[in-house]
Amino acid sequence: MTRSFQSHRGIVLVAVAAGLTLGVSACTPPMPPDMVAAQAEQNFTCFTGQQQVTAAADLSAAIDALNTGLMGQCPEQGMVAAADGTVTDFTLTSSAPNDAEQKAFTDAACKTGKVLIAPAFAYGIGLAVNGPGMESVVLPPDVLAGILNGSITSWVDPKIAAANDGVDLSSMGDITVVSLKGPDGSVRAMTTYLNTSAPTVWTTGVADTLSVGTKVATTDDLLAELSNAPGAVAVLPLPVAANNSLAVVGMQVQNHTMDATNTQQLQIGAGATTLTIAENGNIFAAPAIGGVPNADTFDAAAQKIVVASGEALIGWPILGFAHVMACNTGAKPPLAMSSFLYTVTLNGQGAVSAVGYTPLPEPVRSKSRTLAASNNPSQSAAAGGAASPAPVVSDVPAMSDEPMASGSASPVAS
Repeated sequence: MTRSFQSHRGIVLVAVAAGLTLGVSACTPPMPPDMVAAQAEQNFTCFTGQQQVTAAADLSAAIDALNTGLMGQCPEQGMVAAADGTVTDFTLTSSAPNDAEQKAFTDAACKTGKVLIAPAFAYGIGLAVNGPGMESVVLPPDVLAGILNGSITSWVDPKIAAANDGVDLSSMGDITVVSLKGPDGSVRAMTTYLNTSAPTVWTTGVADTLSVGTKVATTDDLLAELSNAPGAVAVLPLPVAANNSLAVVGMQVQNHTMDATNTQQLQIGAGATTLTIAENGNIFAAPAIGGVPNADTFDAAAQKIVVASGEALIGWPILGFAHVMACNTGAKPPLAMSSFLYTVTLNGQGAVSAVGYTPLPEPVRSKSRTLAASNNPSQSAAAGGAASPAPVVSDVPAMSDEPMASGSASPVAS
C-alpha cells in the first residue's frame, strides 16, 4: 500500500519549487547535492516489528527519538531500548567500535551474518559544571588540560582568572573532577583534543579514562555525584548536560569563543572529522576536533550553513560520533537493516537533532546511507507473505513548509 504522510522529525535540506521538472532542457543545471539527497529518499519501505537496540547510557535519548520518528513514518515499526544483558543485532556505540568491540558483537550477535558499521550521528562534548552561570566562563585548551590532569584544582586559579577578566568565581571553591571508571567515548574525544591543542600541559596522550578525581560506575552515578558537589566538573556529551540542566563552559577556536548551545557551530565542528573506510566497506569516523571542517567531510551549502561576510567558518571544537553496528542476516522482515537505513536518512537525522544530537555532515551521511541502502532489500523485492508482513512503501515529500524547530539551525521535518 502506498500512502502519504507528514513526519514530525527530520531535516529538510532543500525546498523545491512545486512545478520543478527534471530534464526540461539540455541547459538545465545539475541538481545540487542536497536536492539529490532529498529526492533519493522519497521512498522508505515500512515493516512490522520492534527493533531491539543496545546502546551506551548517554545515547538513550537518541533511541527514543528515533523510535518516535520512525513510528511517525511507519506506525507498525519502531526501535526500542533493549533490557540490560540482552543480545541484539543492532547497537549504537558512542564512538567508532574498536577491534575488540567488533569481535564481541560478532561473537554474540552476528555469527552467521555480515557486520555493518557506519557513523550514525554526532554529539558535542564539553566540560559540564555544577554551578549557576558557568556557561559564561571560557576555558582555553591549556586551562582545560590543567583541570583534567589535576594541576588546576580551584576556580580562583590565576590561569582561569586570566581567561575570564572581571568574572568572580570565588564562590565556586575547589574543583572536583568526576568521571567513569570504565572507558568513555567522551573522554577519548576530549583527550584527543587536548593531546593536539595543549600538548605541553596534557602529556598523557589519548585515553579512555581520566586519572584524577572521583570515579563512578555509571552515567547515572556520575550525574548524581556531580549534582552533589558544587564546583564539580565532568566531561559529558552536550545533550546529557542539557537534559540535566548542567552548564557547559565555553571553548575557544582561533581566539573566538564557541557556544555549546549553538547548533550551527556544532554542525560546522562535526565537519572536522576524518573517515576511515575498511576493505569490507565499513565506515569509521574519528572524533571531530579543532572546530575547522575538512573539505571532504563537510558541505556548507548542503547543510545550509550561513556565516556573515568575513566571519571564519569555525565551530565547536570537540564532537564524538555515535556509530551503528548492525548484523545483516537476511532476516525477514529485515528490521536491523531497515533501522540502520532510517537512522541515516534525513528524517532519522532530524529525529536525533530534535533531542540535542548533531546530524552527520552531509558527505559523511551520504556514505553511511549508501552502505545502509546497499544492504537493504529493494522495495520490489521486499519480504512479504504470511510469515513476514508485506512492507508498506511510504512516500517522503521532498519539500516541507513546516517551521524551524525552536533553538535549531535546521528546519524540521519533511
